[in-house]
Amino acid sequence: MTLATRLIASCVALAAFSAHAADITGNWRATVASAGAEKDYTYVFRQDGYKLIGTIKSPDGVTAIANGYINYKTISFTENVTAEGHREVFEYTGELVSDTEIKFKRQAAGTTNPAIQFVATRVGKP
Repeated sequence: MTLATRLIASCVALAAFSAHAADITGNWRATVASAGAEKDYTYVFRQDGYKLIGTIKSPDGVTAIANGYINYKTISFTENVTAEGHREVFEYTGELVSDTEIKFKRQAAGTTNPAIQFVATRVGKP
C-alpha cells in the first residue's frame, strides 16, 4: 500500500469515526441553580443515531424534551414548561466531556438573560 493510499484511508476512517454520535442513552443527574434556588434534575435520554428523546424530572414535575439532537459530542434540545400559567421554553446545549459527564448551558428562549451552566453526571450504566 502506498503512502498516499494509507493517508487517504486514514483520513476516511478518521472522518467516519469523528462524525459518529457518542451514546448518551441512560439516566443523568444535575443540580441546577436558578432564581436563587438549587433544584435537582434527572435527565433520561434515549438516543437513536443523531436523534435524542427523553424526559426531564424536577421538583416541578416531568417534561418531555423536544428537538433533541446529538452530533459527535455536541448535544442540543429544548424543554417546554408551564409555570404559573406561563409557557416557557428552555434551550439546552451541551458537550459530552466523558462517558460520565456532560457540561450544559440552559437559557430561556428569546431572552437576553445569561445562560445557566451546570454539569450532569451519568447515574449507573446504560
